[in-house]
Amino acid sequence: MAIPDFDFQTEDYSAIAQEVVSKLTAELEDAEVAAYDARDAVFDAEADMFADAIEASQQPGLTLEESTEVMAGLSNRHRLKLAEKQNAETNLVITETAVISEKSRFNLAKRDVLTQDVANEGKRLIMSTERGKLIDEKTLGLALQGVTQQVLNSREFNVIQLEMEKTEAIIQGTVADIEAIRSSTETKMLRARDAALKAAGVDGSYENVI
Repeated sequence: MAIPDFDFQTEDYSAIAQEVVSKLTAELEDAEVAAYDARDAVFDAEADMFADAIEASQQPGLTLEESTEVMAGLSNRHRLKLAEKQNAETNLVITETAVISEKSRFNLAKRDVLTQDVANEGKRLIMSTERGKLIDEKTLGLALQGVTQQVLNSREFNVIQLEMEKTEAIIQGTVADIEAIRSSTETKMLRARDAALKAAGVDGSYENVI
């Protein structure tokens, strides 16, 4: 089974890696069972192969020709068993190699899972750090915004206060002008009355009027 390439950006990579490890574990167990079967086949072949062919060919009642045929048959059987033994040994080596290969793949898969877990934790840490930075920046921004608003409010208050003072000064100045005009008007009216009385030959005092 080919081990797929992991995508560090995929959120469910751990589940994929665990699935690969499970499949490799099952294949490893099957390979070990096959290795034991091959080993048993080698032992069985060795047990059958070492029969005493000479003793079998010298059984009583056999002619020379029959004894020769028995020897030839047992020799052929010996060669066949030897070939089977060699084939079983070859299969055993192949199976053991496959077991080693599967173990290596299994270890690689476990390493990939560990690597992915470490990468995931690192990515989570980075994301948490970035979120913390964003929160800090937002908090700082709100604080600066509040300070700026306070400064603006203070400036607006000062401007309003200055405008009120200017308005008050204008009002006071206008009142003073009105008072001056009223005083000047009264003075002019008194002077006009005095001039009119003098022209009529009347003294402006109260005694003369009476």
